[in-house]
Amino acid sequence: MSRHDSGGVFYTDPDSGETYRWNKLTLSWDHVPQGGRVSTDCGTITSGLFLLGLVAYRAGQKVQYDPAAGRITNLPEANKYLSRQYRDGWTLNG
Repeated sequence: MSRHDSGGVFYTDPDSGETYRWNKLTLSWDHVPQGGRVSTDCGTITSGLFLLGLVAYRAGQKVQYDPAAGRITNLPEANKYLSRQYRDGWTLNG
């Protein structure tokens, strides 16, 4: 293991030569591809957790989220915070 100038902790597997960076959020090792660019998966996870935290805050209690279904399972009325009604003339397709 070694510390990088960016403050991160890196590990290079002696057998494969692959490099990994310790992710403090997920408490796991993220693969660092050749060229040293780390994937954006960490940012995606962080954003999702942040937004679920806002849903829990608005609901006033902890929520249990089923990512496969995309729904909150323990507090069905909190599911209304996962989407929104757009005003006439505005849509989000995708």
